[in-house]
Amino acid sequence: MANPDHPAVDAYFRALGEFIHEFGKTESHLAFMLQRFVSAEINAAYEPFFALTRGAVRPEPLMDLLRALTGSQRSKPLSDIIEAVLRITGVSKEERDEISNVLGHFGHIRFIRDKIAHQGAWPEEHQGGVRWRSSAHGREPKDTKSYYFTVDDLRAATRDLQAVRGRLDVVMIPENPNVRGMVEQEGHYEPWRYKPVQPDSSRGQTRHSRQSPRDRFRSLFP
Repeated sequence: MANPDHPAVDAYFRALGEFIHEFGKTESHLAFMLQRFVSAEINAAYEPFFALTRGAVRPEPLMDLLRALTGSQRSKPLSDIIEAVLRITGVSKEERDEISNVLGHFGHIRFIRDKIAHQGAWPEEHQGGVRWRSSAHGREPKDTKSYYFTVDDLRAATRDLQAVRGRLDVVMIPENPNVRGMVEQEGHYEPWRYKPVQPDSSRGQTRHSRQSPRDRFRSLFP
Protein backbone atom coordinates (compact mmCIF):
# COMPACT_ATOMS: atom_id res chain seq x y z
CA MET A 1 0.00 0.00 0.00
CA ALA A 2 1.20 3.54 -0.71
CA ASN A 3 2.51 5.56 2.19
CA PRO A 4 -0.62 7.12 3.79
CA ASP A 5 1.55 9.86 5.26
CA HIS A 6 2.57 11.13 1.83
CA PRO A 7 1.15 14.69 1.58
CA ALA A 8 -0.67 14.05 -1.70
CA VAL A 9 -2.24 10.82 -0.44
CA ASP A 10 -3.18 12.36 2.90
CA ALA A 11 -4.76 15.39 1.19
CA TYR A 12 -6.74 13.15 -1.16
CA PHE A 13 -8.21 10.89 1.49
CA ARG A 14 -9.01 13.81 3.78
CA ALA A 15 -10.82 15.60 0.96
CA LEU A 16 -12.53 12.37 -0.14
CA GLY A 17 -13.72 11.63 3.39
CA GLU A 18 -15.21 15.09 3.80
CA PHE A 19 -16.80 14.85 0.36
CA ILE A 20 -18.46 11.48 1.03
CA HIS A 21 -19.60 12.73 4.44
CA GLU A 22 -21.28 15.80 2.95
CA PHE A 23 -22.77 13.76 0.11
CA GLY A 24 -24.40 11.37 2.56
CA LYS A 25 -25.78 14.26 4.57
CA THR A 26 -27.21 15.82 1.43
CA GLU A 27 -28.82 12.58 0.25
CA SER A 28 -30.51 12.19 3.65
CA HIS A 29 -31.52 15.83 3.60
CA LEU A 30 -33.36 15.39 0.30
CA ALA A 31 -35.52 12.65 1.83
CA PHE A 32 -36.13 14.63 5.01
CA MET A 33 -37.11 17.82 3.20
CA LEU A 34 -39.42 15.94 0.85
CA GLN A 35 -41.17 14.30 3.79
CA ARG A 36 -41.39 17.61 5.66
CA PHE A 37 -42.75 19.55 2.69
CA VAL A 38 -45.38 16.96 1.80
CA SER A 39 -46.33 16.62 5.48
CA ALA A 40 -47.07 20.32 5.64
CA GLU A 41 -49.15 20.12 2.46
CA ILE A 42 -51.14 17.17 3.79
CA ASN A 43 -51.74 18.83 7.15
CA ALA A 44 -52.90 22.04 5.48
CA ALA A 45 -55.25 20.20 3.13
CA TYR A 46 -56.79 17.94 5.78
CA GLU A 47 -56.74 20.28 8.78
CA PRO A 48 -60.54 20.95 8.64
CA PHE A 49 -61.18 17.19 8.51
CA PHE A 50 -58.86 16.51 11.42
CA ALA A 51 -60.66 19.21 13.42
CA LEU A 52 -64.08 17.73 12.66
CA THR A 53 -63.04 14.31 13.92
CA ARG A 54 -61.87 15.90 17.21
CA GLY A 55 -58.63 14.00 17.15
CA ALA A 56 -60.13 10.63 16.26
CA VAL A 57 -58.22 10.76 12.98
CA ARG A 58 -54.64 11.99 13.04
CA PRO A 59 -52.15 12.61 10.21
CA GLU A 60 -49.46 10.36 11.70
CA PRO A 61 -50.38 7.27 9.60
CA LEU A 62 -50.12 9.42 6.49
CA MET A 63 -46.65 10.52 7.55
CA ASP A 64 -45.63 6.93 8.21
CA LEU A 65 -46.81 6.02 4.73
CA LEU A 66 -44.82 8.88 3.23
CA ARG A 67 -41.66 7.81 5.05
CA ALA A 68 -42.18 4.25 3.86
CA LEU A 69 -42.38 5.46 0.26
CA THR A 70 -39.41 7.82 0.33
CA GLY A 71 -37.14 6.64 3.13
CA SER A 72 -35.13 4.15 1.07
CA GLN A 73 -35.02 6.14 -2.16
CA ARG A 74 -31.68 7.14 -3.66
CA SER A 75 -30.89 10.74 -4.47
CA LYS A 76 -31.79 10.57 -8.20
CA PRO A 77 -35.40 9.41 -7.75
CA LEU A 78 -35.74 11.69 -4.73
CA SER A 79 -34.69 14.64 -6.89
CA ASP A 80 -37.27 13.70 -9.52
CA ILE A 81 -40.01 13.37 -6.90
CA ILE A 82 -39.16 16.75 -5.35
CA GLU A 83 -39.45 18.49 -8.71
CA ALA A 84 -42.78 16.76 -9.40
CA VAL A 85 -44.15 17.67 -5.96
CA LEU A 86 -43.21 21.31 -6.42
CA ARG A 87 -45.00 21.38 -9.76
CA ILE A 88 -48.28 20.03 -8.44
CA THR A 89 -48.32 22.09 -5.23
CA GLY A 90 -48.29 25.45 -6.96
CA VAL A 91 -44.75 26.56 -6.19
CA SER A 92 -43.78 29.48 -8.42
CA LYS A 93 -41.91 28.86 -11.68
CA GLU A 94 -39.02 30.97 -10.41
CA GLU A 95 -38.63 28.76 -7.37
CA ARG A 96 -39.03 25.59 -9.42
CA ASP A 97 -36.30 26.80 -11.77
CA GLU A 98 -34.09 27.44 -8.76
CA ILE A 99 -34.64 23.91 -7.48
CA SER A 100 -33.99 22.47 -10.95
CA ASN A 101 -30.67 24.33 -10.99
CA VAL A 102 -29.78 23.11 -7.50
CA LEU A 103 -30.73 19.49 -8.13
CA GLY A 104 -29.10 19.54 -11.56
CA HIS A 105 -25.82 20.59 -9.98
CA PHE A 106 -26.25 17.95 -7.31
CA GLY A 107 -26.58 15.46 -10.17
CA HIS A 108 -23.16 16.54 -11.53
CA ILE A 109 -21.66 16.00 -8.09
CA ARG A 110 -23.40 12.65 -7.74
CA PHE A 111 -21.84 11.57 -11.04
CA ILE A 112 -18.25 11.93 -9.86
CA ARG A 113 -19.16 10.46 -6.48
CA ASP A 114 -20.53 7.37 -8.25
CA LYS A 115 -17.40 7.07 -10.38
CA ILE A 116 -15.15 7.14 -7.33
CA ALA A 117 -17.39 4.84 -5.30
CA HIS A 118 -17.79 2.21 -8.02
CA GLN A 119 -14.61 2.48 -10.11
CA GLY A 120 -12.16 3.94 -7.62
CA ALA A 121 -9.46 6.44 -8.63
CA TRP A 122 -5.75 6.33 -9.39
CA PRO A 123 -3.18 9.13 -9.15
CA GLU A 124 -1.23 10.53 -12.08
CA GLU A 125 1.47 13.16 -12.27
CA HIS A 126 0.12 16.22 -14.03
CA GLN A 127 1.66 19.65 -14.55
CA GLY A 128 3.98 19.30 -11.58
CA GLY A 129 1.26 18.02 -9.30
CA VAL A 130 -1.12 15.09 -8.96
CA ARG A 131 -4.53 14.52 -10.46
CA TRP A 132 -6.78 11.51 -10.02
CA ARG A 133 -8.32 9.34 -12.70
CA SER A 134 -11.48 7.27 -12.52
CA SER A 135 -12.20 5.14 -15.57
CA ALA A 136 -15.42 3.58 -16.81
CA HIS A 137 -14.56 0.51 -18.87
CA GLY A 138 -16.84 -0.46 -21.73
CA ARG A 139 -17.12 -3.74 -23.56
CA GLU A 140 -14.43 -2.61 -26.01
CA PRO A 141 -11.32 -0.46 -25.46
CA LYS A 142 -12.81 2.34 -27.57
CA ASP A 143 -15.70 2.58 -25.09
CA THR A 144 -13.45 3.28 -22.12
CA LYS A 145 -13.77 6.78 -20.72
CA SER A 146 -11.57 8.39 -18.10
CA TYR A 147 -12.57 11.22 -15.80
CA TYR A 148 -9.90 13.39 -14.22
CA PHE A 149 -10.29 15.42 -11.06
CA THR A 150 -8.15 17.00 -8.37
CA VAL A 151 -8.31 17.39 -4.61
CA ASP A 152 -9.48 20.95 -5.20
CA ASP A 153 -12.42 19.57 -7.22
CA LEU A 154 -13.44 17.41 -4.26
CA ARG A 155 -13.19 20.39 -1.92
CA ALA A 156 -15.28 22.51 -4.27
CA ALA A 157 -17.93 19.78 -4.51
CA THR A 158 -17.97 19.46 -0.73
CA ARG A 159 -18.65 23.17 -0.35
CA ASP A 160 -21.35 23.06 -3.02
CA LEU A 161 -23.13 20.21 -1.24
CA GLN A 162 -23.63 22.52 1.71
CA ALA A 163 -25.07 25.13 -0.67
CA VAL A 164 -27.40 22.52 -2.20
CA ARG A 165 -28.93 21.84 1.21
CA GLY A 166 -29.25 25.51 2.08
CA ARG A 167 -30.82 26.57 -1.21
CA LEU A 168 -33.22 23.63 -1.06
CA ASP A 169 -34.34 24.79 2.39
CA VAL A 170 -35.16 28.29 1.14
CA VAL A 171 -37.82 26.93 -1.22
CA MET A 172 -39.05 24.03 0.87
CA ILE A 173 -39.41 25.87 4.20
CA PRO A 174 -41.51 28.80 2.97
CA GLU A 175 -43.02 29.41 6.40
CA ASN A 176 -39.67 30.58 7.78
CA PRO A 177 -38.55 33.82 6.08
CA ASN A 178 -35.28 33.80 8.02
CA VAL A 179 -33.91 30.82 6.12
CA ARG A 180 -32.96 32.84 3.05
CA GLY A 181 -31.00 35.35 5.11
CA MET A 182 -29.03 32.60 6.80
CA VAL A 183 -28.29 30.89 3.49
CA GLU A 184 -27.18 34.16 1.91
CA GLN A 185 -24.97 34.87 4.90
CA GLU A 186 -23.24 31.53 4.39
CA GLY A 187 -22.45 32.53 0.80
CA HIS A 188 -24.49 29.70 -0.69
CA TYR A 189 -25.81 31.83 -3.55
CA GLU A 190 -22.34 32.42 -4.94
CA PRO A 191 -21.57 30.72 -8.29
CA TRP A 192 -21.07 26.99 -8.07
CA ARG A 193 -17.49 26.10 -7.23
CA TYR A 194 -17.40 22.59 -8.63
CA LYS A 195 -17.07 22.29 -12.41
CA PRO A 196 -18.45 19.00 -13.79
CA VAL A 197 -15.78 16.61 -15.02
CA GLN A 198 -15.80 15.76 -18.71
CA PRO A 199 -14.88 12.36 -20.16
CA ASP A 200 -11.56 11.95 -21.91
CA SER A 201 -11.91 9.00 -24.28
CA SER A 202 -8.65 9.72 -26.11
CA ARG A 203 -6.67 6.52 -26.07
CA GLY A 204 -3.51 8.49 -26.60
CA GLN A 205 -4.03 10.40 -23.38
CA THR A 206 -5.24 7.48 -21.32
CA ARG A 207 -2.62 4.95 -22.42
CA HIS A 208 -0.29 3.95 -19.58
CA SER A 209 2.70 1.73 -19.02
CA ARG A 210 2.32 -1.98 -18.45
CA GLN A 211 2.63 -1.39 -14.70
CA SER A 212 -0.37 -2.46 -12.68
CA PRO A 213 -2.42 0.35 -11.09
CA ARG A 214 -1.04 -0.69 -7.69
CA ASP A 215 2.58 -0.46 -8.92
CA ARG A 216 1.90 2.94 -10.50
CA PHE A 217 0.45 4.11 -7.21
CA ARG A 218 3.51 2.87 -5.32
CA SER A 219 5.87 4.52 -7.79
CA LEU A 220 4.18 7.87 -7.27
CA PHE A 221 3.88 7.56 -3.50
CA PRO A 222 6.64 5.29 -2.19
